[in-house]
Amino acid sequence: MVFFSVVIPTYNRSFETNRALLSVAKQVKPKDYPGVFFDCWVIDDGSKPAYVINEHLRGEFNRRKIPLHHQKMRKNFGVAKARNQGIFLSSGSWVAFLDSDDEWHATKLLEQYRYILANPEYPIVQTEEIWFRKNQRVNPTKAHEKKIGNLFKLSLSRCLITPSSVVLKRDLLEKEKYYFDENFPACEDYELWLRITLKERVGLIRKKLLVRYGGRRDQLSSRHPVMDRFRLKALLKMKRSLNRERTHALEKKWLDEVFYKKIAIVMQGAWKRKRFLFYFYYWWIKRRFR
Repeated sequence: MVFFSVVIPTYNRSFETNRALLSVAKQVKPKDYPGVFFDCWVIDDGSKPAYVINEHLRGEFNRRKIPLHHQKMRKNFGVAKARNQGIFLSSGSWVAFLDSDDEWHATKLLEQYRYILANPEYPIVQTEEIWFRKNQRVNPTKAHEKKIGNLFKLSLSRCLITPSSVVLKRDLLEKEKYYFDENFPACEDYELWLRITLKERVGLIRKKLLVRYGGRRDQLSSRHPVMDRFRLKALLKMKRSLNRERTHALEKKWLDEVFYKKIAIVMQGAWKRKRFLFYFYYWWIKRRFR
């Protein structure tokens, strides 16, 4: 039985993906685990040229007896579909995501394994992290401080769950259909975390077991500079979902506070940039859902 399936989506990142993969190969395994502690799935989202796992890395995985799988997508579909593909192909009891430009501390999975055994009430568990931006270490702001427990209210304003740090219980993913929405070219993780934190509590290991590298031109935040558009799309999707229910009255109130605040910011930006079609679209949305 495989405990963790590690899913790494990659697109036109050879050096970074090799670095991420090496950090997976170096993961420490519990000595008493009876089966395959983890396997690894690299999903190439249509890279040109196609990503090739070098022989040194394959040798590391083979030497450590870690199953390594490589799936090539026929074209660039986006990170949401690539992660979903990894979920569907893999079979681990828990799914661990790692972005191709990040890397793990050697004890990351081991620490999460121990935490899961000691705290079975959490179907999603993340860790603290170290940030590098343009090769300079930076400290997360107070607003990005990670919390434990019920995170829905806090998650409305900003993304407080890092895909590369998180592991999710497969039973929860499959039962609740918690897959990434492939209609989101960006903020697909923010949208998923909203759905999950509405109903589930999030566990946290207060150790910095992930290194994140930011400031690259090929990152989604650079390719899609007005990220609030996609956050608004996620909030609107959640608003429509909650409007169909008679429960979650308090959550609806929290959602509305953030939704109308963000829509005002996006409308102001659209007007300033003379993007009047966007402005009136959000004006209509605002009136439609009052």
